[in-house]
Amino acid sequence: MVIAGTVTYAFYQSSINGIINSTIAKWDFKANNLTDNIKLDFGEIYPGKTGSVDLVLSAENSDLDVYYELIFPSGTINYKIYWNSEHTKPVNNPSSGLWYVGRYGVIKAGSKETIPIYFYWPYENNDTYSSTALTSTIKIIGRQYTGTSATLPINMLGLDFTIRNGSSDSCSNDAYNYRTIGTTCINHYRLETIDSTHGYFKY
Repeated sequence: MVIAGTVTYAFYQSSINGIINSTIAKWDFKANNLTDNIKLDFGEIYPGKTGSVDLVLSAENSDLDVYYELIFPSGTINYKIYWNSEHTKPVNNPSSGLWYVGRYGVIKAGSKETIPIYFYWPYENNDTYSSTALTSTIKIIGRQYTGTSATLPINMLGLDFTIRNGSSDSCSNDAYNYRTIGTTCINHYRLETIDSTHGYFKY
């Protein structure tokens, strides 16, 4: 209390200290329980054989949803790999003009997604190989997904999937298959959706 002449002043004051806590969300993304060097094995193959192997993408131990992109960049076995049991979505099939080189999707935190990869080698005339094995490469990237990205896919693999408006194109009758830079025709990818958060890279 302060007394100055006939005026009296008084006040209360307290000081409160504290700390700020936070918990870092756990990130965990695996393919077939591995973080690298996964292997898909169709076993012994021959004309007339069909089969499948499962690719399991997991966010079971993650606190965050995972957005993934998956492609088969190259390989001699790509001509015999499909995304569906009807064998209508080939990874690489230039004779049909439809290639489904990869797919994308969102996996909810605490869950996993099983993607069957189908193998089909039809009987064909003169279908012989000098090598003793057919191989392929696979590329998978996962990123945390908060649901705020404007569009899917996010394009982590650097694919050019700009969709044209269907105007005529000097490179191809199908204007969605190509775009032109100068006089050079460059393949680019279209998107075929499965649902609101899953789809294929296609060209």
